[in-house]
Amino acid sequence: MSENNELNEEVTSNKEDVKSKRPLKKGFFDYNLSWVVICLTALYAIALVLIFDRYVIPLLQNDATFNGMLLNGLSLVIGCLVAFLVYNGGKILAAKLIGKYQVQMVEFFGIRLTKVNNKFKSSFKIGEILDFHLRFKPKDENCKPTSYLFFGHVTNLIMVAILLVVGYFISQKQGASDTVVSVGLGIFMTGIYSTIIPFYELLPFKSDYDNDMYTFINTRSEENRKAYNILLLNEANSVNNVDFVIPSFSDYNSYYKAQTLYYKYCDNLYHENIEEAIDDLNTIQYYSKYLPVDMLYTISGEKIYIYLLLGENQKANKVFLSIKKDNKKDLLDTTDLTDYRVAVLTAGILANSEADVLDIIDKFNSLELNTSYLRNKMEIQFFKSAVDLVYQEKTDFRKAEVKDFDKQEKTEE
Repeated sequence: MSENNELNEEVTSNKEDVKSKRPLKKGFFDYNLSWVVICLTALYAIALVLIFDRYVIPLLQNDATFNGMLLNGLSLVIGCLVAFLVYNGGKILAAKLIGKYQVQMVEFFGIRLTKVNNKFKSSFKIGEILDFHLRFKPKDENCKPTSYLFFGHVTNLIMVAILLVVGYFISQKQGASDTVVSVGLGIFMTGIYSTIIPFYELLPFKSDYDNDMYTFINTRSEENRKAYNILLLNEANSVNNVDFVIPSFSDYNSYYKAQTLYYKYCDNLYHENIEEAIDDLNTIQYYSKYLPVDMLYTISGEKIYIYLLLGENQKANKVFLSIKKDNKKDLLDTTDLTDYRVAVLTAGILANSEADVLDIIDKFNSLELNTSYLRNKMEIQFFKSAVDLVYQEKTDFRKAEVKDFDKQEKTEE
């Protein structure tokens, strides 16, 4: 998908500020180079495998090809796992020492542990089985992430040094059996393979998931650092269904600042400032060159929502049709509270799917929402209005009621 495929037409607004601005030029760090990052990391890993196969495996006294390949493969897998634990353990330790960040999400082998109401909840996605991620929540907007971004390298370096020394002396022990030599070489190789994850984290390129060096480079200025922290805070606020932190910058011409515009849009939507919300969408369109692909789909969903809200179904359908077939299902995803109103309108009016509408309403009714938060109160109102709009358009759909969250809270009291 091209970056502006879903943002190629502004939502109607009375203001012309965005149109009068000069087109933005991309800098080096604004290009998504995910494939470059993947290829460089893979080449580094392959080079290590070939070096060990050529120079280290032959040191086995009984050089069996199968045993050598098995030792090499096990060392690679164990090295990456150990590096993930030690590297991220170092980051967690640094976060605790500086007292400004706490773990919000851990993901490994498709298992995701997310902190919700001070307790970790687990989920599993087979499509993310190769993902290894760690996300933090800052204490406030002004925290500096530098310490935890690099302390992982310190702990990993210490571990690598220990493994190399121990592995070397075990493998070089005079009179040692082939088993002992194999163990020593395995430990030595595990130490070297443990550098693969830090190698990836040191690549200074933008990719689908920000690595530590890219984050460091792009949070050196005070405003970018603040924007980065706002994004982390709002990730946590999103899963906990509480109000967002709203940004206020003089401009949004950077990777992290541009992403915070979404929360400015939501805030205007929640205060029913529709014209301002539309202007925010147009501003997001202007800065879309900086946005990650996932957020472009989110903004496409919001454009669909606004168009259908304004009764401009043809424009909504145009946005919907411009999205690739494989990505249309993302509009029906209800990971976040803000997704539900977009999902139910898309499923009902654009996709004409009664089953999906009923499923989305059922999922929404299962949520626990505190209506003392403006975000929750307004999202409930928006979702109810979206459901009503679907049933106005699709009179033959089987109807389902949206739960009365206010009544539920009074009953619980």
